[in-house]
Amino acid sequence: MSSRCHSPLSLRRIVAPVALIFLLACSSRGATGERPNFIIILADDMGWNDARFCGNTNVDTPHLDALARSGAVFTQACASAPTCAPTRASLLTGQYTPRHGVYNVVDPRHAPGSPHHKILATETRPDLPDGTVTLAEALKSAGYTSALFGMWNLGRGRSGPSAPTGQGFDLFVEPTDLGFAKEAYHREDGVYTSDALTDAALDWIKREKDRPFFLYLAFHDVHGPFDPKPELLDKYRQRRSVAEPDLCATVEAMDANIGRLLAGLEHWGLSDRTYVIFTSDNGGVRQAVAPLRGGKGTLYQGGLRVPAILSGPGIAAGQKIETPVLSMDFFPTVLEWAGLRADASMPVDGKSLVPLLSGKEKSITRDLFWHFPVYSGPITPCSAIRSGDWKLLEFFESGQSELYDLSRDPGELQNLAASEPGRAKELRDKLHAWQSSLWAPRPTEPNPAYDPAAPARGGGRPERATSASPVPPSNGLFVVSSPDFADGGKLPAECTGDGSGFSPPLEWRGAPSGTKSFALIMDHQAPDAVKSYWNIWNIPPDVTCLEKNGKAPGMVGIGFRGRQGYEPPHSKGPGPKTYVITVYALSSMIGIDKPAHEVTREVLLDAMKGQSLGSATLRVTYERPASAL
Repeated sequence: MSSRCHSPLSLRRIVAPVALIFLLACSSRGATGERPNFIIILADDMGWNDARFCGNTNVDTPHLDALARSGAVFTQACASAPTCAPTRASLLTGQYTPRHGVYNVVDPRHAPGSPHHKILATETRPDLPDGTVTLAEALKSAGYTSALFGMWNLGRGRSGPSAPTGQGFDLFVEPTDLGFAKEAYHREDGVYTSDALTDAALDWIKREKDRPFFLYLAFHDVHGPFDPKPELLDKYRQRRSVAEPDLCATVEAMDANIGRLLAGLEHWGLSDRTYVIFTSDNGGVRQAVAPLRGGKGTLYQGGLRVPAILSGPGIAAGQKIETPVLSMDFFPTVLEWAGLRADASMPVDGKSLVPLLSGKEKSITRDLFWHFPVYSGPITPCSAIRSGDWKLLEFFESGQSELYDLSRDPGELQNLAASEPGRAKELRDKLHAWQSSLWAPRPTEPNPAYDPAAPARGGGRPERATSASPVPPSNGLFVVSSPDFADGGKLPAECTGDGSGFSPPLEWRGAPSGTKSFALIMDHQAPDAVKSYWNIWNIPPDVTCLEKNGKAPGMVGIGFRGRQGYEPPHSKGPGPKTYVITVYALSSMIGIDKPAHEVTREVLLDAMKGQSLGSATLRVTYERPASAL
């Protein structure tokens, strides 16, 4: 079924301004200027633990921390989708993705029919469908002026119905309007992107401060590749505990601009009547997703969990709310704050969070759904449901399901689908019923163009893992393994020369008693190269799993080409190669008086002298097919 088969669910745009919104009696507290203002600040690719108020002590975010203290932090907040465009669409419409049909960023590499895709995936919309009413349009019906500064990502062009000014915004300013190259962090004169956007936003607030306004500030921070301010980069490079100084520097730069924005509200006397929402468009890419699994693009918790703060008049300070919420919930929340409600003919899937914020309700009882029927890099089409603490993922390529108890297994490592068949069926039936109710496409048709030997995208050379096996443990008990790498089994994982890589989740068990931390070293062994490739240390003793793009708070890592993970290196010679991953159990935490990026294998081994209680090793063999040489 086409992803476009949902237009009957929405009002036509021609009648929306008249029929959509009813103004409630409590919508105004006096003069027009006394109505509340709304600011939504959206970070890009910011992980659930990428700020200090989330528990990450490696990065300084004093202004976000203050905002969190002034209002409510939703500790189980999730993006409505695992990538940016669909989350932005859901945030502005209050709808699940099958209603608006925006499933991913439009990219030729993701198009249905690619030889890399086993099934024919759904085609994503590039923009919002006709008849969809955005938050800016809803507020405009009540006399609000609206502006978007930053990233739109829901249609191309500066004018027309798919542009922000065709979707209810009175003003749209993107970085290119301010002299920046596309997706650049710095202008030629050295001005930083988020500095310039914040300056423009403050100028607009100053002009519009005497009337109710809606500001949507969508930063490019903290999307990679990074180009941080030199002084902040130097600051974090001097901290031993910081593995990714470029990411931390980018987060702090964004935080400083949020501080300037909040200071402007205070200066103009607007703080007491302005609601501020801060969140991210999807889970993190590199840092601070562990012990959660996955990252951006996946429907595992690491790809969905995001930071979320709501602050403003009537919201009690210092709240931490554990109820799971989604990005689409902000739409009805803002409507209620504005004294508006949606007409019954307009489908809104989100739930207002006002009852939770006011204390009238302790939780929201509902099932949550995600639908991602598209390919995105190595990510395959899938769908998911969360019901209470139980979560089920369904993968369309294989038809297989995974079931997790998030209360016991937040890292989604123990698939209980086989041991809990009744519960798995219950959630699967709920998921299918929800999909049917929204006419959600379920891609299952085989792709006739699929070619498993197709050259890698970008001209990369494929390298296929052929086997993996644990080395006999050093103490008879301590072992390291990977659920994706069965002993001696043929592996579907693939590493390509464009850097996409493959990286199974690592798990270890049986560590000796007295273990206070772990260290990990990966060595690359090939006919033409033997070298250390990756190392981390001071892994907390309660962390027994690592995955690409994820690490636990306090861990320190050395990335490859700016990435976290352990993709195999690219050896130019023919024949099999091996990379060896060794996990060391240590009797203490290690102190190394060097920035993380300067710690070599030899430095780490020297620091571990006399402290190793045992080690466990996994060898993975891979080779490049002859056709790729």
